[in-house]
Amino acid sequence: MQFANRQLTDGWKPHAAAAIALGLLLTFLGPFRSQEAMTTGPRTLFWLGLVGTGYLLAHAATRLMGDRPSNPVARAITVTALSSLPQMFIVSWALVQVRPGRVITVANLPMLFVSVFAIQAIIVAIHAWLSARRIARTDAVATVEEAGPPARGRLARSLGGDLLALEAEDHYVRLHHGSGSTLILHRFSDALAEVDSGAGLQVHRGWWVANGAVVGTFMRGGKRWLKLTNDLEVPVSRTHLRCVIDQAWPRVDEPARRPA
Repeated sequence: MQFANRQLTDGWKPHAAAAIALGLLLTFLGPFRSQEAMTTGPRTLFWLGLVGTGYLLAHAATRLMGDRPSNPVARAITVTALSSLPQMFIVSWALVQVRPGRVITVANLPMLFVSVFAIQAIIVAIHAWLSARRIARTDAVATVEEAGPPARGRLARSLGGDLLALEAEDHYVRLHHGSGSTLILHRFSDALAEVDSGAGLQVHRGWWVANGAVVGTFMRGGKRWLKLTNDLEVPVSRTHLRCVIDQAWPRVDEPARRPA
């Protein structure tokens, strides 16, 4: 549920950015004589508004059509035509508002539909491309999750003594273990709750280490660090420094920095 909500929120951000970018580009280019008919301010509002409604109509038409027809080109043309029809009447209304006295007759509609279809085709193509990218990322995360350890269990039971450290990465947790690392969609606080409290120690806001994984501690830049058995270097925050000192882990030489 957390992942679905995040995708719903974050999924619209690139679409909104693309719609604004396209609206500003059309404002600059001024197609269909809009540059001659309107000054910069009204023209900007005109194109941003029309691209916005066009994008919403394209999204609605895409949801309505689903995977039909199966051919992606035919589906794109169908979605473009379906969303262009109501958009044509929105454009007609907008033209009358920005150019008082102008009359849109039935005879004007076919040519207007062609113009709307051309812009709408660009919007549909951008919408489809961004949606495909989001689906690909979702599938990739799902694959990573399936490859990771399952829960309650997801951490402790599956990895057992093989678990060396947990590292928070935004909405994900990276499990460092003997054979490498695994990234799973999981809250760091939930991951901490799934490990045995006596098996390790939280040493930083975003780090937990297993007791048996620590080779020793060293100082770098005036801060305490831990060196693990897999050569991983883990920072220690001031909040957790006293707990680390109480562990009496041995001091080791500062590892040589790896070349960038």
